[in-house]
Amino acid sequence: MLGGAAGAYIMRDIKRPIKLLRLFDFLTIILMASAVLFMKSGPFFYIFIFAAGVLGGGQFAAANLAMKQEGKGGMAGKLYAVDIAGSFLGSFATAIFMVPLAGVRNTIVFLICVKTVSLGLLIRYRNQDSI
Repeated sequence: MLGGAAGAYIMRDIKRPIKLLRLFDFLTIILMASAVLFMKSGPFFYIFIFAAGVLGGGQFAAANLAMKQEGKGGMAGKLYAVDIAGSFLGSFATAIFMVPLAGVRNTIVFLICVKTVSLGLLIRYRNQDSI
């Protein structure tokens, strides 16, 4: 939670949130790839958790800012609801299906692939204010 709050705080006055969403997606991919390498190292676990929180909090705040800049400021509640529903479904699917069937490393590789698709969609997204 501290990482999420820190990420949201960092993003509070950003002028071009779409560019930072792209950067945060890229950093998330790097973080997940390095998690595979350092998975068994105890101290790194806490650093990864904090970094993931910062990136997640920053992405959520940047998405809210992007919606606000496009004149959809009233969407914050809906965005939060979708975020919570996605967190629930992702956690459930990971714990019940992905990890038992594919293992931790393969699950992380799958998530890297999903995040790469997300980054690709953000790169394709063109907003005149974000260029």
